[in-house]
Amino acid sequence: VFGADESVSKPAPPKMHPAVAGRAGATALPNRLVGLRTMSEKFPTRMIPRAGSIRHFDREPTPGSDITYQWQGETYTIDELAARNHTTSLVVIHRGVLVHEQYLQGARETTHLTSFSMAKSLVGLLTGIAVGEGAIKSISDPVTQYVPELKGTGYDGATVKDLLQMSSGVKWNEKYTSRTSDIARFSGASIIMNLMPANQFMKTLPRLHKPGTVFNYSSGETQVLGWVVSAATGQSLSDYLQEKLWSKLGMEHDAYWLLDRNNGDEFSSIGINAAARDYARIGQLMLQDGVWDGNRLLPEGWVKASTRPDGDHVDYGNVRDAQPDFGYGYQWWIYEDGSYDAEGVFGQFIWVNPREQIVIVKTSVWPGATVHDLKQELLTGFRAISKYFSDADKESR
Repeated sequence: VFGADESVSKPAPPKMHPAVAGRAGATALPNRLVGLRTMSEKFPTRMIPRAGSIRHFDREPTPGSDITYQWQGETYTIDELAARNHTTSLVVIHRGVLVHEQYLQGARETTHLTSFSMAKSLVGLLTGIAVGEGAIKSISDPVTQYVPELKGTGYDGATVKDLLQMSSGVKWNEKYTSRTSDIARFSGASIIMNLMPANQFMKTLPRLHKPGTVFNYSSGETQVLGWVVSAATGQSLSDYLQEKLWSKLGMEHDAYWLLDRNNGDEFSSIGINAAARDYARIGQLMLQDGVWDGNRLLPEGWVKASTRPDGDHVDYGNVRDAQPDFGYGYQWWIYEDGSYDAEGVFGQFIWVNPREQIVIVKTSVWPGATVHDLKQELLTGFRAISKYFSDADKESR
């Protein structure tokens, strides 16, 4: 199962085609450390070329040993957090300045680190750009207005906003430890075997709830959202991302998006592979309300709309894990303290704290797809980093 926990991760069958075996084994524990930074070598991809001058961050290095946090009665440094949390990269930006950077376990500043579900948040941004340009006239439009092939399917009657909020009402089970869940079937048929185009798989799912009423975390929602964006703009997601963001943010490196087959469609929900500092530029764009070097790249108001709950079903405490301060925006996880993040399985994060002007990128090779204690300790560390630089700001005034 692509993205599964160790309890269900199995070696590839010996008779499997070598290309399929490589894809199937990429996230298995023996291969994971290398697999998560070489996904573009195992899967069909589409390149997202960088362009123009590199927008280098100013640097004011801060040793991780200077920043401490409390966890379960013990005091640790951020350097220790990186080691304890199975980190491959940790990049901290404060007020647009790169203040801390670490690469571990063989990763480097040039390494393509896989996004997993952080890609969902970028698809949310592309949706906003398409709305701002008029390619998508309104997020209240039905998805069938842009993808007529979805008429008569579970998505018939859902709106673009429903997809943004993971609330289409279409039945989907994201359980990574089950071989019969929808994410497992989708992974097997489309991601691993490349037997069924990813978009076509989405047409097979039934409706369970009235659209816009129930939050259900679903990689399928973002697959359909990406389909809508691509159909509305007439471009592949990779090309649209390159034109609207990658070519404008002074990225340092090309990126890659995984495809469901050679020259096929992007895996909207999981498939971006990029360098850590380039992910940080996405976080910094969010922090700057979608404006970069004086140019508005995201529609006015889109960042705010994407990072606030809009409806009881996505309000704080009403979504995954029922955490009291946890909600969902437009493909971004949101917290009641005003911070928000893009998240991917195995410990991938773009975390943004607008109040303290902090962006943190963290990539990892966690032992399981989701590990509660590792995430909670990590968030504790993120908040300690924010406090450290907030206190430094106050002392400098």
